[in-house]
Amino acid sequence: MFILLLILCGGIIDLFSELFYGVIIVLLSGNIVVNLKKKLSLNIFFIYSGLSIIGFVEALLGIVQFFYILPTYSVEYKMTGTFDNPAGFAICLSVLSPFSLFLLRTISHPWRIAGYSFFIISSCAIFLSESRTGILALMGVLIVHFYIFYLHQKLTRWNKALLAYAVILFLITLFVGLYFLKKDSADGRLLIWRVVWEMIKDSPLVGHGGGAFQTQYMLYQAEYFHLNPSSQFSQLADNVNYPFNEFLKIGVEYGSLGLFVLLLLIIGGISIYKKNLNPIKYPAFECIIAIAICACFSYPLKYSMTWAILGFALSIIAIEHHSNLKFRTSYIRRFAAGGALYLMLLLLQYTIAEMKWKKVVDRSLRGETEQMLPFYEELKEELGANSLFLYNYAAELHFVGHYDESIEVLTECIRYWNDYDIQLLFADCYLQKGEFEKAEECLILASNMCPNRFIPLYQLVHLYDKIGEKEKAYEFANRITHKTIKVPSFKVQCIIDEMKEYVDKGI
Repeated sequence: MFILLLILCGGIIDLFSELFYGVIIVLLSGNIVVNLKKKLSLNIFFIYSGLSIIGFVEALLGIVQFFYILPTYSVEYKMTGTFDNPAGFAICLSVLSPFSLFLLRTISHPWRIAGYSFFIISSCAIFLSESRTGILALMGVLIVHFYIFYLHQKLTRWNKALLAYAVILFLITLFVGLYFLKKDSADGRLLIWRVVWEMIKDSPLVGHGGGAFQTQYMLYQAEYFHLNPSSQFSQLADNVNYPFNEFLKIGVEYGSLGLFVLLLLIIGGISIYKKNLNPIKYPAFECIIAIAICACFSYPLKYSMTWAILGFALSIIAIEHHSNLKFRTSYIRRFAAGGALYLMLLLLQYTIAEMKWKKVVDRSLRGETEQMLPFYEELKEELGANSLFLYNYAAELHFVGHYDESIEVLTECIRYWNDYDIQLLFADCYLQKGEFEKAEECLILASNMCPNRFIPLYQLVHLYDKIGEKEKAYEFANRITHKTIKVPSFKVQCIIDEMKEYVDKGI
């Protein structure tokens, strides 16, 4: 019950950082090893059933949102379940789908019917979400499941080879179809992976360090477009804070050494799985397959639910059917209790701080920004590693004219996160202070980060006009008038009209 509640809460309130993820896995693994070693089959059945029910409820919520009966947690998407976007929703359902398939092989007729119902509804929800990663993971689970349970013992070597070719052909067709389903989005990921490769090449052995992707990726993207100004990807560029591939993220942050350690863990896991082969462990293996597929094209490890289920699946695979552990279980229980207490205290502290932050933001929006600055400074002690908080604090300081303090907070912010919006805020602070060279650098950097945006070029025109560099101002104004519009808007049209008038006036 503890495990199911933890996983459910992780899906509903996704507030955990990477520190929490590690603690969750330790707690899950220890708790499962202690509690399931005596009656593995019986306990696993109830836990698998509980996980299937969680996936079923999540899928139902998403379908209800799809038909506008209930609102989503995001104004941008119409189907997110309890997550912030369709990707997390589809990842959750695809990772939980093996447990619904497990129910199809139970002796009890009602549970088999429930398994069919849960799996069909979850599959429909994944397809309705239009998440290509979720669809791929679901197909991967189905292929592995049917091979293990229905085909492995019945096929000859020749038939297995034919089946392998058929599966490969099917996957290629599926890849091509999903690529053209959202071609621009797929091309955007190709751009990200291309830039990520440049990051890996610069530090191939040990990587750039933990969290380096969020702090350095946009700088590399800016460099890429600076060197390739006519790139076909320029219209697809945007703020990026995840590489849509967990393995590439490890490569960027921890280099080939990190990937080598991961490879050793995978090989070790496979060997343990083969030694403790048991049909009751197949759903856990399929679950890990689904997570691995999602990790190639999305960010499953961003969500606490994925970490919790991963820890559970790894424990199930590692545990023997008749465990003969030599150490005392009381040590595990104490460690788990201590870890749980530490987790709860950290989460409580962080939640209280975020609630205070929300109240401060609300009062600031009501016109009390100046009075709220001391409260921002107090919250900085607890939320000083939260890049969104630092950006919000810097924006409030900029709003009331405290430009030096805003620059100071932004400088702290780029230790955790650096992107187009931060560079624009830097630029405006420097403009207000009259430091035009620094403002120019920030605006050019922002423009290279996202070449399809109009604001940096527009501000550069006014900057050059203000300091008397009319030729540069005219050059950038002319670029704006011929610039392709990615997303039409009233603001963009006003900028274009203003720049046309500027060009018509001449230098």
